[in-house]
Amino acid sequence: ELFRGVSILVSVLVTWLLFTWMIARLPRESVRFATSVRAGLMAALGFEVFKQVGSIYLQTVVRSPAGAAFGPVLGLMVFAFVTWSLVLFATAWAATSAPE
Repeated sequence: ELFRGVSILVSVLVTWLLFTWMIARLPRESVRFATSVRAGLMAALGFEVFKQVGSIYLQTVVRSPAGAAFGPVLGLMVFAFVTWSLVLFATAWAATSAPE
């Protein structure tokens, strides 16, 4: 149980750093670093929740033959879409936030 908590914490930290870098450095228009840190944290937490839900989905869907055949493909498509939407939303939020 402790290992699971530590692994989730490390995963959120690494994902936070990755999303913060993506939001701060990849867009054409510059985004303030403090804003990208907040947007990166929001994206990292949302991504971790989605990963946990996705793992539960895969555990339940592969129990049937049809689910074993088509479940992982559908899960991958949903994973790509939700990840893209999350990054787009976080980047748009950081780009349109009012300067402090």
